[in-house]
Amino acid sequence: HAESVPLGWPGSLGEYMVYQELRRLGKRDGWDFRYQPPPRGDTAAFEFTDPPRLAINVLSNEVQANPILMRAQMAGEGITLVFIDEMDVLEDARYYVSAALQYRDHSRA
Repeated sequence: HAESVPLGWPGSLGEYMVYQELRRLGKRDGWDFRYQPPPRGDTAAFEFTDPPRLAINVLSNEVQANPILMRAQMAGEGITLVFIDEMDVLEDARYYVSAALQYRDHSRA
C-alpha cells in the first residue's frame, strides 16, 4: 500500500487512515473525537462526541483483544463500538469510516 505512517504516529496504518479520513470529513481531534493510542499490544479507539456515544476501533489481522468482550464493555457504558477491519480501511477508508459514523459495522467481529 502506498500510504505510510508518519514518524511519531502511535498507532497502525489503518488507524492513521481512519484519523486522516475523519479530518477530511471535518471532524476535529479533541473536539468531535478523541484518538486513544493503543496500550501495549492492545487496540486503539476513536471515541466520539459527534456523533454521540460512538467509538470506532480498527481490527488488524493480529487482533489480541476480544472484540466481543470489548463491544460488551462499551455497551455497558452506553457506547456503540463499531469495528473496521484494517484490510477494509486500507482498501476504502472513505466508505468504511462514513459507514462507521452512521453506526454501521461491516467487520468480521
